[in-house]
Amino acid sequence: MGKRIKKFERGAATAYVSRNHALRKLQLSLKDFRRLCILKGVYPVEPANKKKANKGSTVLKTFYHMKDITFLLHEPTIEKFRQQRIYLKKFKRALGKNDKTGAKRILETPVTYTLYHIVKERYPTLKDALRDLDDALCMIYLFSLLPQRSGVDEHMVQLCHRLSVEWYRLVIHLQSLRKAFISIKGYYYQCEIECETITWLVPHRYSYENPHYVDYHIMSTYAEFYTTLVGFVMYRVYTSSNLHYPPRVVGSSFNPSQLRLREDPKVDQAKELYLELMASLNQNLQTISPVDVEQQDDQLILEQNLIDESDEEMKKRFKEFEELSCLKSLFGDLKFFLNREIPRDHFAFLIRCFGGAVSWDSTIAGGSTFTVDDSSITHHIIDRPNLETQYITRIYVQPQWIVDCVNARRLLPPSKYFPGATLPPHLSPFVTADGQTYKPTDLVTLLDRTDDINADENAEDVDEIESSDDSEDSTKDDNEDIPSKSAKLSYKERRKAHKIKPFIAKEGEITRVDTEKKEASEDRAEHKLVVSMLSKRRKRLYTRMMYGKRRTVREKEGLEIKKDKLKKKKIKKSAIK
Repeated sequence: MGKRIKKFERGAATAYVSRNHALRKLQLSLKDFRRLCILKGVYPVEPANKKKANKGSTVLKTFYHMKDITFLLHEPTIEKFRQQRIYLKKFKRALGKNDKTGAKRILETPVTYTLYHIVKERYPTLKDALRDLDDALCMIYLFSLLPQRSGVDEHMVQLCHRLSVEWYRLVIHLQSLRKAFISIKGYYYQCEIECETITWLVPHRYSYENPHYVDYHIMSTYAEFYTTLVGFVMYRVYTSSNLHYPPRVVGSSFNPSQLRLREDPKVDQAKELYLELMASLNQNLQTISPVDVEQQDDQLILEQNLIDESDEEMKKRFKEFEELSCLKSLFGDLKFFLNREIPRDHFAFLIRCFGGAVSWDSTIAGGSTFTVDDSSITHHIIDRPNLETQYITRIYVQPQWIVDCVNARRLLPPSKYFPGATLPPHLSPFVTADGQTYKPTDLVTLLDRTDDINADENAEDVDEIESSDDSEDSTKDDNEDIPSKSAKLSYKERRKAHKIKPFIAKEGEITRVDTEKKEASEDRAEHKLVVSMLSKRRKRLYTRMMYGKRRTVREKEGLEIKKDKLKKKKIKKSAIK
């Protein structure tokens, strides 16, 4: 007789484990368990059948995979958490006994741990780390703007600020920024590094209010892991780009390895100058070995000559490369000056990413390279209606012009962006304009302009195609003008010619079948048959997808109707005036 199978000894009951059971198994507190799960990337799951996973009970519980909990058993960081708990107990005991020397001695020997092995375990390659860098950058930029009284460790805020500046510097050096957008939440940026697209959000610099419903302990744990991850990534990308890490600025003799030294006043002064130059984003970084520009140009010419003219894919890739090189030098011949009210770090970052020269008033921040009365300034960025002293040799525009030029990938006419003018709508570059979605008027005009530019480039090919089509149409028209023999003869004459005896019936009418309608009905019937063959789960998913498509179409139609009404109102107002 085989072994008797008891209830809840296999299946969902053994595959999942509750949180309380996991705490007892790991011998950790809830706070340390949360920290460990965040660092290791272990998250709760929802079983398909909660009653079976909970062994027949219907009490609401948080479940984890049993494999994840057994995986956490061998983590060396757990021992560090236990040592930290013992360390805090010793410190509290010394304070309770009023042993100040003992408490001071305990404070001088804290329990520390590193997360290097966890980062290597979760992200074996650089590509894996770059794919998961979006959330890390958003968290780091959020912490870099927090005040030091927000309940977060001040060293963590300083570290996040330093990493955010180093990331700006890296993107500027590589010129890898592709898109930018200003919203209510902040500034959205998108760049490409190692063929991976990275999107992050930088909040606005508002006066901060500490919300009571935010748990900063959990956020600090995420920030602790993300700072280690971003440090790993930047070290790899900096060194592969022929740069020092920590970065060294041209014009500063300070060694960044001395950032932790605080005793020597000379070191402190040099450190302040270094941090100021780094945050200005206006000086280049020192390279490990000198770069030979002529050798790079010769390599590009050689690659262009090696392109096979018959290979269309290689032509397409080289065309994309040329467009990308033009985008990198979008502001190459321009010189910008930022007024006082402009967010300096964001627009200096945007202008420097695309090859432009930028400066500001030296009383606002350090790192300015030229003054406001420089005659070589081409554009003055201003966000106020008027300026007291104006120069004829430069163009005064509002800051939205820079972002719109970056998204349009060309210099837009500045007439719509003059100071005090009503700005055009700021369109998001992250929304793809499909046939089903609504296209704003400004986006349509922008697409029409790009189509005109592409049409001018391919004018010769279009003329050849049209001439060939005209010749084919002329031959078709000539063939249509020649009447067929069967069309000349009537029905009775054809009967006499073939000597067919007439039927004893009335003469019928010719019914023409609409082939388009017939094909459409056949497609609908085939589509219904395919849908009926789907499983319930996939059919439900398909209905949701179709509902979403229909909703986008309805929204598009509603917005177009609204736009037509606004146009009619404008026409009426202009007629009354």
